[in-house]
Amino acid sequence: MTKPFTLALSSSRVISLTNDDKTRTFFAFPCCGGEQQSYKKLVDRVSDVGEKFQLERYYDDPIAHVSVASCPGVVELQKKKGRDRVDSSDSDDIDDEESGIFNVTIDKIECTLGGGKTGKRFAIKLM
Repeated sequence: MTKPFTLALSSSRVISLTNDDKTRTFFAFPCCGGEQQSYKKLVDRVSDVGEKFQLERYYDDPIAHVSVASCPGVVELQKKKGRDRVDSSDSDDIDDEESGIFNVTIDKIECTLGGGKTGKRFAIKLM
């Protein structure tokens, strides 16, 4: 079982991610700290469970993020001039308050595998 973990997120950089069917766009804060491996391990475990229900695996190289909103269709965010991202390599050199970096402890995962009437919803408490 995966233990709770903390992700460092950047509120100064919002990303948009569109699903494969191009029916929905999600807006998210990207991870910018060293816990991206924990995120990937968790996504891999969710994929393992999904395969037991004959569902496709999630992406092999997932983008570590936390979605905060979504809307129907494809929406691209406009890029600002100048520095619009905080990379994990920069995180040691930046003051957290100025950069918009904040920490979120992940202690529960909620996901829906599949869609429509056949979709399965799971809530998994991390211990």
